[in-house]
Amino acid sequence: MLTIGPYKVERQTFSTLRYILYVLNPQREISLVARQPNGELYRFRFEPKITELPYNIDLRDADIIRRLEEYERKVMEEEVHIYVETPDSVLLWKMPSFDVRRGLVDDMIKRARKNRALILDLRDNPGGSVEMNLRLIASLFDHEVLVGRVGTREGIEELVAEPPRGGSFLGQLVVLVNSGSASASEIVARTMQLQGRGTVIGDQTAGAVMASRIKVHKVGFGRHWKYATSVSVSDVIMSDGQRLENRGVMPDEVVLPSADDLRNGRDPAMARALQLVGISVDPATAAAVFERR
Repeated sequence: MLTIGPYKVERQTFSTLRYILYVLNPQREISLVARQPNGELYRFRFEPKITELPYNIDLRDADIIRRLEEYERKVMEEEVHIYVETPDSVLLWKMPSFDVRRGLVDDMIKRARKNRALILDLRDNPGGSVEMNLRLIASLFDHEVLVGRVGTREGIEELVAEPPRGGSFLGQLVVLVNSGSASASEIVARTMQLQGRGTVIGDQTAGAVMASRIKVHKVGFGRHWKYATSVSVSDVIMSDGQRLENRGVMPDEVVLPSADDLRNGRDPAMARALQLVGISVDPATAAAVFERR
């Protein structure tokens, strides 16, 4: 993809472009220019599906409440943690978010300890809870790890991951990341690199690790709905003294899908991860590993 409307598609500005098109200024018709595998340019126009909602939400309106409930269910369905255990004693864990209950991380690590290797798929994981971030990191070491330091207006605070009482997973580790891996995902990946723990595979991460503070509000009387505001309050400096903000994490092995891979649903990064733990499959088979659970 070369252009979307008047905007040039570039890695550095893609998140801003998405914000413009999805939030600030949705378009009723969009023109695109793409380069085909043979090098020729392909131009086309399409009309996005637009769902118009009222600007003012009346919580007494049963239909509004129903739509909000459907949205909440959809979000929960999209953030299901998926895992697969292979006959070769390898656990594959697709972790879509760090906003999870403590028991989920503990349960997955307990399951991982029964296997010789863990492939942790953090692709498109936007991050989440700092507590769960440190808990996951701690569960991958048998010793205390200085993850980094957080700088706020009040001063500097160390981020330290201490091994859990239930034990850690110490087997072979492969971490998958891409440009959609942000915040906590990036901190996990970079910590593994700095500590020499496992291999990071995929694409350069988002470079968005500023910590935020969430303030929960509610609206309504009797039956009420919660919403929240998120404000950036601190920056993270890794244990090597470097920031990840606007830089991201460069994988140990950069493995990117080609245009042909994307068109045919192949996953070369997962195939490489499986190869590292001793399982040889083609990229097409690798793309379907979580569908066979």
